[in-house]
Amino acid sequence: MSFVAVAGKKTTDIREFIRDASNTGGIRYRPEKGKKHLIYIPYNEVSVIRDGEAVKSKEIIAISGGIHEWESADGKYRNGVCLKGVYQQDEVGNILNDGTCPICDKIGDAWDIYRYRYENEERNCTLTGPEREEYLENVKRSFLTGRKAKEAREYIYLLIAQFRTDGKGGVETDEEGMPAYDLRVMKMSASRAEAIEQQLANSGTEFAGSEITFEYPNSDDPRLVVSKSTSAPVFPDHMLTRRFPKVLESITEDVNKFSWEGIEKSFGEWNGMTNAVAEKLMSEMFEKWDEYKRELEINPDAKYLEYVGHRANDKPALNVSDVGIPDVGAEDKSDEVKIPDVNKVFSNAKASIEI
Repeated sequence: MSFVAVAGKKTTDIREFIRDASNTGGIRYRPEKGKKHLIYIPYNEVSVIRDGEAVKSKEIIAISGGIHEWESADGKYRNGVCLKGVYQQDEVGNILNDGTCPICDKIGDAWDIYRYRYENEERNCTLTGPEREEYLENVKRSFLTGRKAKEAREYIYLLIAQFRTDGKGGVETDEEGMPAYDLRVMKMSASRAEAIEQQLANSGTEFAGSEITFEYPNSDDPRLVVSKSTSAPVFPDHMLTRRFPKVLESITEDVNKFSWEGIEKSFGEWNGMTNAVAEKLMSEMFEKWDEYKRELEINPDAKYLEYVGHRANDKPALNVSDVGIPDVGAEDKSDEVKIPDVNKVFSNAKASIEI
């Protein structure tokens, strides 16, 4: 059985995911600077019992999981699924994952390292006035970003149909003259998913079965492309899946064939790791800190020297390779969803997606 099958939590309702979270490079959806995207959120219709009666309910096709992020020894962005609650054995019964998470166990140490480094920077900084304040604020951001282990954040991996467009809203057609599309998996943070769900609810639209436009700013900073994007629901009368029933039939057929197996090829965090591998990783990353703590027990003047000679990065890098490729709502502090005037958006919607 794959790691995804063991660790991935089936998610069929956007509100359920949000509640749980609060307590073409393959199939991966990628924002594009300066482009306008149009997506459809497919669903399965199932019967559920409510108040003793069978009723029809829409289930989105998604999985969710807590994701740890950290910076490797060589300064590269890394991430992986939280192992807490994951139980896995090999073919002969050896325990691979026992429900604990070695990364979670080191988060306290990661914060202690952050505080040690920042307090040391404060003591040694010779700047004064506004320059000192600005410098230390930038250093704080840099040290926060560079923590060796971070709390797991909930993400949803949502199956969508992305219509092929010219980047400005015009939709490309297939050989039959129907709107062309590709199945994609969109990764969203809990806060972004909640904001979009609320935006749809405010417009009287259900999450499952909706169509949404995303507009991305023309910025060279990949984080700004995501955080400054705008989204808007498509009015029912303008939805391609209503105007072209055959397109909806085709999407439904493709969705019925979809499997989450192999998702790790597009989202490396789902490769997973055994507890033994995670423990080794954390042991290596925190080796110097653990040595410092042991020495501190016998020598109150012990120093943590791992970062000696490393000048504080007061201007964190904006290179894509340094921060990873952001997904929709990849950073909490950048999860602001700018909701444009709905009437203005849809006064132009018909023209922009007319075929």
